Amino acid sequence: YCYEAVETLVAHDIIRGYADGNFKPNNSTIRAELAKIVTDGFDLDPSPCDTQIFDDVSQDEWYYNYVQALAVNGLLCEIDILNPDASCVLPDTFEPARTVSLEWLERILINSLDVSYHPELCQ
Repeated sequence: YCYEAVETLVAHDIIRGYADGNFKPNNSTIRAELAKIVTDGFDLDPSPCDTQIFDDVSQDEWYYNYVQALAVNGLLCEIDILNPDASCVLPDTFEPARTVSLEWLERILINSLDVSYHPELCQ
């Protein structure tokens, strides 16, 4: 049911599957994995700043730069529908091993409609 979508993502070097070369579409996706998929899918700079934004994302982790890219480009900003001009407010933690929820995915997708760089998050 998702063969063509996986093929397209592989062809664009956005996903590579597991170490054994297999894809497991019925497995849950964790936030760290989605950070890489979104960063590559939107062609975001995967190393936007040197400042560690989330305490629970160590600079030694493979997904560190992808998480930084999502944060600095506003994709992780908490959505304030009553004040759309509000500055970017990030959650306190990223929780990289947490399974991606529909609500979390919606936040990224809504924010992706207006990707905006937030250099103030690098300070």
